[in-house]
Amino acid sequence: MTAVPNRKALGWLYAVLPALILLFFRLAIRTLPPAAKISLMCVAFILAVLWYRRKKKTPVFRLSVLQVLLYAVAGAACGTLSWLCFGRPADYSAGIPAFLLLCILGPATEEIVYRGLVYEQFLRFLPESGAILLNSLLFGVAHGSPVQMVTACIAGILFSLARKKTDTVLASVLMHIVMNVMVFFL
Repeated sequence: MTAVPNRKALGWLYAVLPALILLFFRLAIRTLPPAAKISLMCVAFILAVLWYRRKKKTPVFRLSVLQVLLYAVAGAACGTLSWLCFGRPADYSAGIPAFLLLCILGPATEEIVYRGLVYEQFLRFLPESGAILLNSLLFGVAHGSPVQMVTACIAGILFSLARKKTDTVLASVLMHIVMNVMVFFL
């Protein structure tokens, strides 16, 4: 007789696995030249989108113009507040490669992983508030430094609430990109 794997344990594994893969990936590419980082992050983004979209039957990337404006303003407010409270992180150096990685590819990939794959898996076995909180804590821990952990955890809660409200990851992607752009240029 073969052992049947515990469904709850598999649920936790499937929930945390995308986040762990992204974390190890980010750690592995941190010493590479900017062009290689951008190329590999593009691959990570495409793989995350394909993994997320594999079971979706309805379009999940729709927002109205009003929602786009609302979430862009919310992201700008988060970025400004983060900059006022904590300043610019050291890895936000000037240059196009840094901008692409920190303001476009990184946020888009992180949101598809955390607010797409991880959040939806947590919803299978946690109440919505628990899924939002645990997802945000995991997102915060993945950011490394204590200051970024706090900022990312709080932002993660806001991103998760936007995801919940709109039922699309595009809201959180937009907020995260605008937030990082604000911190990058302030």
